[in-house]
Amino acid sequence: MPLVTSSLTRSFFTGRRPLVISNVSELPNLEVNYAAGIIDANTFNSGVISSGTEVTAWHNGGGLTSHDWNSQGGKRPEWYSNIQNGLGVVRFNSTTSGTPAGEDADTDESLTINPVAYLQSLAGVTQIIVFRSLSTASGIRYCCSSDVHGFEWGQTGTTWIGGFAGATFTVDTLVADTNFHYVTLLYDGSQTGNANRLKVRFDGAPATLTFTGTVNTVTSGLAKYFYGGATGTSASNQTNFWIGDIGHLLIWTRTLTVSELVAAETYLKNLWAI
Repeated sequence: MPLVTSSLTRSFFTGRRPLVISNVSELPNLEVNYAAGIIDANTFNSGVISSGTEVTAWHNGGGLTSHDWNSQGGKRPEWYSNIQNGLGVVRFNSTTSGTPAGEDADTDESLTINPVAYLQSLAGVTQIIVFRSLSTASGIRYCCSSDVHGFEWGQTGTTWIGGFAGATFTVDTLVADTNFHYVTLLYDGSQTGNANRLKVRFDGAPATLTFTGTVNTVTSGLAKYFYGGATGTSASNQTNFWIGDIGHLLIWTRTLTVSELVAAETYLKNLWAI
């Protein structure tokens, strides 16, 4: 009987076709899927919204559809259509010139999930974010984060920064800018050492990190909040607000294989023309 191999294994043999996906949901264990590009009645709020409308709820298209990002109080980001490659984004806190009509003057817009039990005590996670910063002024700003140094990605104006499973990091050599990018945080708590447990890929290329603290073997079991556009310790105590766009945010509750990871990144790169 001939040896049967999976499509993931075949993709690494010379002449064999690499894994290709037509939708990120084809990869198992996709738990968080916030997609702002092409919307329908199930994406935001309680129905189809028009460009410039405030986002009161960003519905999760992943495994737990009840866990949505919701606004806290009246300071909400807006959704804008046709921003990158014909796709829409959720925009936080931008009042710069050239901003589409409808942007209000809020300075602390954010979205929050509570609880986030499905992100607790995980030994493997893959997170991919399609984003753009709209400010390189000095100051710490987070695109997303949880309340105990987990799932963090942001910038200081000059440097990309983040945190995962108890440790924080800076990205060496890459300078923060105002272009669209996609970043992947690939976490495997079964490995030894920070650099092996957490790998960051920026626009599909490996990035070198400088860590503070230790990347733990599992994500925190104490996390209660997951924020879009901020950091914080509770829904009412948020800081370091993002100035920019989130186009897509994905979290798998396992470490994707190399073949799966390349397929997911390629799909997003082509979708967003990054």
